[in-house]
Amino acid sequence: MFQGLADGDLCVYTADRGHRLTCVPTGSHLGAAPITYSVDGVQYVAVQAGYGGVAIYAPIPPSTVASKYINQNRIIAFRLDGGEVPKPEVRVEPPVQLPPRTRRPRR
Repeated sequence: MFQGLADGDLCVYTADRGHRLTCVPTGSHLGAAPITYSVDGVQYVAVQAGYGGVAIYAPIPPSTVASKYINQNRIIAFRLDGGEVPKPEVRVEPPVQLPPRTRRPRR
């Protein structure tokens, strides 16, 4: 069984007892259900990645990987002998600017 997590991991579990076998870091929020398919006898798992939907105008929660990496909507496809998943760029927030200095009126 496969499960995509908000922390950016795609996790693989045994179907009989639900024991976690492995997790693959993707750098993207995984909120959609993964699918599996095969082509010429090779099994693939694909998942829609990226934070959004109805919450697109809400602040990104710090618990999701979208707060650490630039939120890049994409489809990620995996295969058993595939390589590392390319991650989006690290999110760099500009520093908060200080308000302008105010001068006290002279009396």
